[in-house]
Amino acid sequence: MDEPSEILWPLLERVVGDAFREFMFMGAVDGILLFKHIWTRRYLNVDRESNTYRYVGGRYERLSLVEALRHVLN
Repeated sequence: MDEPSEILWPLLERVVGDAFREFMFMGAVDGILLFKHIWTRRYLNVDRESNTYRYVGGRYERLSLVEALRHVLN
């Protein structure tokens, strides 16, 4: 899915604030947008409703924003 940048970056900015600049857009799977952190190389997965997910056991599981950020930034 190709997402125009006017959708991607405002969405990520709503989720992580100014830290959105530390992410690269890597693609999308089943409506979940995949952003890779530039330093930790871990993914922050976000849907259009700002829900966050973690990829576990071959599928995406929803988790809290706090848990998602803890995973991405540690």
